[in-house]
Amino acid sequence: MVECRQGKRTLERGRISGLSARMEPMRMIDSDDMLLEQVEQALAMTPEERFRAGGELFDAGCRFALMGIRSNFPGAGEAECLERLRQRLAWADELYEPVRP
Repeated sequence: MVECRQGKRTLERGRISGLSARMEPMRMIDSDDMLLEQVEQALAMTPEERFRAGGELFDAGCRFALMGIRSNFPGAGEAECLERLRQRLAWADELYEPVRP
């Protein structure tokens, strides 16, 4: 149970007390439920869809990494941010080299 600083609302798994009658409490989503849903979605995909999804996930990861780089280096231009992203990808490649078959 989590209490707000004012102590007016409490949060329990799956329900929130102290809300006005007009507000509907949000359903808490368990991470196991989310993982199961993702696995079910992946099993329903064709191999081509899974291949495409891998590329889309990589692109999304790069976009998130670029957001972090821009936040850490606010004065950096686009070229510098992309170079830092390339460095991070190269470091990750080196880090996981021993794991590859």
